[in-house]
Amino acid sequence: RSPSRGLGDVYKRQDTDKAHALAVHHHHPDTNFIGYQGYFSSQYEYHKLPLKSDQDLGLLPKTIFMLSFFQLKDRKFFFDTYDFQIGPAFRYANHLKIAQGDVAVQATKGNYILVALPIQQAECITLLSFIKSFLQHSDQAFDVRVRLHPGMSSSLITELKKDQLLDFQLDELAIIDSILEARVVITSASSICIDTIILKTPLIILGNTRGITMNPLPENMPREHYKIIYHQRDFEEALTAFADEGFQASDDLSSSLMLPNKDNVSVL
Repeated sequence: RSPSRGLGDVYKRQDTDKAHALAVHHHHPDTNFIGYQGYFSSQYEYHKLPLKSDQDLGLLPKTIFMLSFFQLKDRKFFFDTYDFQIGPAFRYANHLKIAQGDVAVQATKGNYILVALPIQQAECITLLSFIKSFLQHSDQAFDVRVRLHPGMSSSLITELKKDQLLDFQLDELAIIDSILEARVVITSASSICIDTIILKTPLIILGNTRGITMNPLPENMPREHYKIIYHQRDFEEALTAFADEGFQASDDLSSSLMLPNKDNVSVL
């Protein structure tokens, strides 16, 4: 029978999402079926944007909630008649409380580099190679902690260890503690970029030398908060600058991310 209070789906416009929507509309047409896009993605990921043709075919929820006003703007550009709404930023709620001083934390800033590895093998090798090369000739003493991607295959981990690229301490702290304690966070285009920016830790993003860099940060994010690097020299300059000087983060970076506040969030 049809759910009495409605049904929610983390909607990424994948085939499974479309099939789910089609089934709900067919079997439970009176259900209040809503979608939620509680993540940041690159402006180039057009495949995640709902279209009018999706609605005509019954492949969309009745409403889709998202967590940022700049996401709303992107989606409205392609489908301005659909019921997009702003919803709670569940994933980042605690991040924002910490960043704004509403929640006390025990973590203290350390002197280590946190390398958050992506799932792609080539990018893992590039980041770890940059780090090893830097440490071999640097006068500065840094500890390095490596955080494995949760979807990383055991065969890739074995290969990285075999090539002596993974001979660093593995980071197993909660992600918020890891970022708060790190002096610099280094990663590829990943959701951890958003975590790092909100928690006001310097960020280095590995750019794509063979295509588009899928940077999840919005264009209006101040560049003094992060750097995109492509080559060894870029990497060393960025790491040295952040390690020596850090940066003075603004009081509330949620404004750059265009996250809603408690007064303009729709209630699910």
